[in-house]
Amino acid sequence: MKKISLLLIAFFVLVSCQVQEAQEKLSAAEASSVGFKADFESQIDYYLNYALQNDIIPNGTFLVAKDGKFVYHKSFGDQRPNDPLQNSDIYRLASMTKAVTSVAIMQLV
Repeated sequence: MKKISLLLIAFFVLVSCQVQEAQEKLSAAEASSVGFKADFESQIDYYLNYALQNDIIPNGTFLVAKDGKFVYHKSFGDQRPNDPLQNSDIYRLASMTKAVTSVAIMQLV
């Protein structure tokens, strides 16, 4: 019984270490082509700028995607004074609980 258990564990470890096929990257698209309104981008810009000015959020990079295409990808705020954020900037997470919870919530949506 012990040998069978060890073999099963070894099998699952080996299977989980296999290289997965690369998933398709998101491609850019117009908001109206995937069902969003034409003023979609200006509305998001307005709400995010409002949140930044009223200290609701300090900064951030925002991406909206639908059907494998991204329709919005912008960064707001400054990393340091006079150093605006770029879409490719990396963020430090103080706790991985946030990341795991975010993924779980998005899967439920």
